[in-house]
Amino acid sequence: MSYRWHVVALALAAIHHLDHVLRGTHVGWPVNGEVNTFTYTLAIYPIVLLGFIVRSTRYWLFAAASGLALLTAVHLFIERPGEIVGGYAQPLAGVLALAVLVALIALLAMITWRYARPPRTAGSR
Repeated sequence: MSYRWHVVALALAAIHHLDHVLRGTHVGWPVNGEVNTFTYTLAIYPIVLLGFIVRSTRYWLFAAASGLALLTAVHLFIERPGEIVGGYAQPLAGVLALAVLVALIALLAMITWRYARPPRTAGSR
């Protein structure tokens, strides 16, 4: 599998983390002294970089599926979409921030699906 979608997902994750910093909500170390969920989610960057080295289907399936599950759960139960949209003085900025999150979730779902499906054989389409 080409890693172009992985790089796009990594960029969307960075933009989403930046969104948290700009809004000042659900932010932790290294932005402030508090270790919280935000801090732990920064582990995605070394996890993805290790995936580029390991190059294992199982590794990527686990990483993408775990990221998808955690990201979805956090933004359904801890930081809901309304909090993201309402976090900016300009509503358009909030809508764009939510669009980045939705795009990241959709992309992780696609990556997970691609790794979960059986490999194609020479005679299959």
